[in-house]
Amino acid sequence: MLSHLMTQLLRSFGIFFRTIRAFVTRRLVGIWARVRRMTNLSRQATRIAADCMQSAAALAKKPSGRSDY
Repeated sequence: MLSHLMTQLLRSFGIFFRTIRAFVTRRLVGIWARVRRMTNLSRQATRIAADCMQSAAALAKKPSGRSDY
């Protein structure tokens, strides 16, 4: 009876620690992905190019009101 109780208790601890480990691992993987995304040069270059294209399009647009002059 006591050994069965100990076995169940140890299994419960195992499940608890696996759950905690999975939670921490998911958080670390998410942080690592965010860091890789921020330091990805091609992604940054694409973002800068898109911003430049938007500014060029805004400059080429004709004025629509008196305040635009």
